[in-house]
Amino acid sequence: MPEYPNLFRTFLEEEEPSLLQTYEGLRDVLKAFPEGNDLEALYSILQDLKDPQKGILNPAVAYQLSTAKNLIVSEVLEILGNSKPGESGPLLTLLEKFIHTACEIKDEPSLLRSYDELLGAGTWSWSWKQPGGGAVGTAAWERTVNCRTNPPGWIPEIPIVTTNYDLAVERYLRYRQADINDGFEKNPGGRVLLTPSVLRSETQSPAIKLVKLHGSIDWKMTADGEVMLAEGPVGTVTRRWERISGDAMVFPTRNKSAANRPFFELLSIFADLLREKQFWLVIGYSFRDENLRRLFLDTLGEQRYMVLMSPHASRKVDELRNEAAPPTSREHIVAIDAEFGNPEGMTKLRARIREGL
Repeated sequence: MPEYPNLFRTFLEEEEPSLLQTYEGLRDVLKAFPEGNDLEALYSILQDLKDPQKGILNPAVAYQLSTAKNLIVSEVLEILGNSKPGESGPLLTLLEKFIHTACEIKDEPSLLRSYDELLGAGTWSWSWKQPGGGAVGTAAWERTVNCRTNPPGWIPEIPIVTTNYDLAVERYLRYRQADINDGFEKNPGGRVLLTPSVLRSETQSPAIKLVKLHGSIDWKMTADGEVMLAEGPVGTVTRRWERISGDAMVFPTRNKSAANRPFFELLSIFADLLREKQFWLVIGYSFRDENLRRLFLDTLGEQRYMVLMSPHASRKVDELRNEAAPPTSREHIVAIDAEFGNPEGMTKLRARIREGL
């Protein structure tokens, strides 16, 4: 999010003000990234400076960055050269700490209320516009998931795909005691590990399928390259005697990481879901990740509709329509200018989809 760099600066002032000068110097090079100042770009730069042998910011890439914002190559290299690589490690550690802090649920009652509205049947009761006028209603689900409490009832079996690292969806589903398929499975050796193939099949009893394309704050890498659910910093040994070797999260600016296991497999699963479903509700997504943006636009067709919900959705719809190849009708990409969690916004969303797509 664009405001995160400033929030991180405030975080640094409280945690380690001695690193502020280094941070301000690095922010200069962020201007060379097409997407502007964002923590994803900063994270990429810090990783590269920490381990130059594996970095992507070599002179050739510096040239590409310079063309993006009309900076001279020597200016980009000078900024990188003056960035104090020795301080990039501590700064990266604090950035990771900040990301985890930003993912904490600050207002749980509001979160639970928002998901109650999002996963209500009214949000997923869509309508088709008829050529002669009027609309015919249809449901965007085939099965319902039993909720055992808070209150007892059911929610539509809707797959949820997110690029967020937080645990908001998991918190809501556990609050309602609803079954979830998050891709983790116990293998024959008793280890509970991420197994993306589990997300391809339908569970025997209805469950919410959750696909986290960029990982999660509770996804950790094991020493042998697997992904497990755990908490703690690198080096921590879990209750099951697994040593955490790193976070299992990927940032869109590091495209090579997104091509690695398990993220490439998760992206493939998402592509299949887009092809299977006729209605896509996209909430608060910026479409900055080029791979995901192209996947959305290339899959969109006559029988598939994408509804965007964000404060500036109309502006984004115009951009996407023009980028689609061939350009698609506005009716297949619908804007709802509202913020998720705002009751008036959810009412606006439901009214628009009842009107017909």
